[in-house]
Amino acid sequence: MDSSAFGTRLRALIGLRRRRTAESLEHPPNKERNIMSTATMESNRATTESQQACPEAGAFCWNELVTSDTESAGSFYGQLFGWKAEAFPGGMPYTLFKADGRHVAGLMARPDPQIAPQWLAYVHVEDVDASTRRARELGAKICLEPKDIPTVGRVAVIQDPQGAPLGIFQPAQK
Repeated sequence: MDSSAFGTRLRALIGLRRRRTAESLEHPPNKERNIMSTATMESNRATTESQQACPEAGAFCWNELVTSDTESAGSFYGQLFGWKAEAFPGGMPYTLFKADGRHVAGLMARPDPQIAPQWLAYVHVEDVDASTRRARELGAKICLEPKDIPTVGRVAVIQDPQGAPLGIFQPAQK
């Protein structure tokens, strides 16, 4: 997956996963809201939500399924867990799974046929760069070097010495 596509998807899913409910968010007055673009509102909301609801460092914070058949996978997980699938707003080919009104996972097509279908988990870290350096020292392969995701934070993807991939995430500063 190229880093631009990865960044776009990750920014979207991390921000939207943190959404609790529309009522719990602070919105600008109606007059201002009417002149703000939807993209600006979503970006502001995603930043606020990722900062408010991100678990402590060391905890898993997001899961994403990368697969060859998103339609079948969506149907399978919907039937298995009762998850509701919703298209990600903004026209990008990404699905968000919801349970009890909150986002619980993401779903996307494999960006490269060489990537096996898999779940990718993300762990919250205090410093993505330091965690990436330490992972490398411990024998990990770096699949995606640390990268800024505007308004969301900083991410990297590593592969541990046994071959298991893992995303790491540092939320944006308030």
